[in-house]
Amino acid sequence: MGCEMTIPKCKFFSPLLSVASLGVALFALLLQTIAFVSHGWAIWTEFENEKEVPGNYISVENSVGLWYSVVCKTGKCEAISHLDGYMESLAKGLHHREVQYSLRIWSQTLYTLGMVCSLVTSVLSVPSLCQSYHRHLKRLSIGVSVFGCVSCCLTVAVIANWGAEQVASRVYHQDMIFSFPWSLLVGGIGGALMGTLGVFHLIVLCRTLETHVERRDSEMPNVYIPLMTQVSTTSRFSANSNTNSESVRNDNVYNRGLSTGSNSNTGTITQPPDILES
Repeated sequence: MGCEMTIPKCKFFSPLLSVASLGVALFALLLQTIAFVSHGWAIWTEFENEKEVPGNYISVENSVGLWYSVVCKTGKCEAISHLDGYMESLAKGLHHREVQYSLRIWSQTLYTLGMVCSLVTSVLSVPSLCQSYHRHLKRLSIGVSVFGCVSCCLTVAVIANWGAEQVASRVYHQDMIFSFPWSLLVGGIGGALMGTLGVFHLIVLCRTLETHVERRDSEMPNVYIPLMTQVSTTSRFSANSNTNSESVRNDNVYNRGLSTGSNSNTGTITQPPDILES
């Protein structure tokens, strides 16, 4: 079956809105993917004493992402995953890092689920461009609404958690220089666009259902026309039967009159038996 762009049956959903919906879904998915693979979720610079030259402090730039961290020191950068960093902390006896690593796992799980929902939302936005799928437009709108809103909620939950952690770090570590976490902004915009797309499809679905109900209400009088016709036909049959019975009754009276006239012409008098005997 060919895929041709035509106007869907829903009068509130045009080809332009179909293209815009798919474009917003893909753009939001792209922003969420950038945040998913980048290391700009938390950026700060700290100063530590150089071992070789006591009293000489060097700057260490730390960039933390969802899956790994990048540490730059004296012009050299090294990337390390959160799992490897957690194992190193355990080897050094820093068992309090277990809570931090658990929060990282929680964030990774929720954001991954949000990415899956965003991918499903983008896939469900494609069939609205095809003529052969217009009869399933309501079902597609329900899918886009549900998965888009779920993706937005999961993404916002993860970003809110990281944002709260950033605020707490700024308060308790005033000796560090914090930079703007651009990955949080990119991921937040992607999640917000996905949620907006879900709400838009939900509004379109509600308007479509209202229009369908109004159309059915306007067509309700036509539904009773066959019933009225049936009742009128029944009435016509009953009227015809009454007319036929009256005509039969009139014919009987007319026949009686004819028989009475014939008896009078022959001179026969028809009387009751008691009168003849007397």
